[in-house]
Amino acid sequence: MATLEAMQVSEEQQSLIMEDVQVLLPNYDDFVEDVLQQFMEENPETFQIFPWADASKTAKEMRSHPRFKSHAKSIGKVISDCLVDLNGVKKHEPKLSSLGAMHTKKKVPTELFGKLGGCILTQVVKRVSEAKWSEEKKEAWLKAYGIITVMVTE
Repeated sequence: MATLEAMQVSEEQQSLIMEDVQVLLPNYDDFVEDVLQQFMEENPETFQIFPWADASKTAKEMRSHPRFKSHAKSIGKVISDCLVDLNGVKKHEPKLSSLGAMHTKKKVPTELFGKLGGCILTQVVKRVSEAKWSEEKKEAWLKAYGIITVMVTE
């Protein structure tokens, strides 16, 4: 597993991410709800993890549930707090470790964090537009999400 020290984000990568964040901000709640919806659609086993999820409904139908919206907001807050200063993300370590411990206690498989990252990338690309997407942006986002994941899962 990579260490945080080896996962520093360059200033250029930080800039690329912030460029995308500016596009995401006006509709940030919709962005994180789309991420959570996609995550639940691609990983139907997660309906068992969320105590509020109703397996008789689709992920899209679950969007109107207050706990869905609340969970999406929580995911969005963690991501936005960390993206503001990725190389200073260590200051969020107590909160992220606590978040990881809570997910471990609830027996959430750690591989789901990677799957969530894939959904984040997909939704970022949709909003930024593929014309403005690049391999450099992809690498920056992967590194950024990797840092957050390491802090949550270790």
